[in-house]
Amino acid sequence: MFKKVVYIICGLFIVASFVAAAGFGICSYTLNKQLTQTRVDYQALKAENAKVTSDYKQAQADLKDTQAKLEDAEAQVEKLQGGLKKAQDQNKSLKKEIVTIQEKVDILNAFWFSSEANFKQKVDASSDTELYNLYIAAKNAKTSQESNIAFIDLMDYMINSIVNVVGEYQVAFIFNS
Repeated sequence: MFKKVVYIICGLFIVASFVAAAGFGICSYTLNKQLTQTRVDYQALKAENAKVTSDYKQAQADLKDTQAKLEDAEAQVEKLQGGLKKAQDQNKSLKKEIVTIQEKVDILNAFWFSSEANFKQKVDASSDTELYNLYIAAKNAKTSQESNIAFIDLMDYMINSIVNVVGEYQVAFIFNS
């Protein structure tokens, strides 16, 4: 009987070995299949990572290009603002000169086409001290020759002051064009 028990145990051991070997085979097959799938997934992720890295590098290059364009645009804006500021300053100066010219033209108009009182009032209202001094010299002239010279000096000053202002802007316009 002991032999039978040994044979049964040996038989069970052999059956258990076959079952274990079959289990190991199935487990090995399953693990191999999972490993193969993992390798395929890894390759796909690696390719996706390469694409993402490429996209990232392209985005960095685009960012640098955009920043350079932005810096150029900012420099251009600063240049334009400087030009605008200069133009505004010239405009203010031009408006002041136009007022000066209008004032002198009004004084000339009053001299030629209005009364002496109106002419005197316009000269007195003017902020031009040289014009006022020339007017006083012409008014206080004692002889006809002094009066003629004072009148010529007064008219020469008035016309030249208008021409000088207009001439400055004509020259500035020519050089700025």
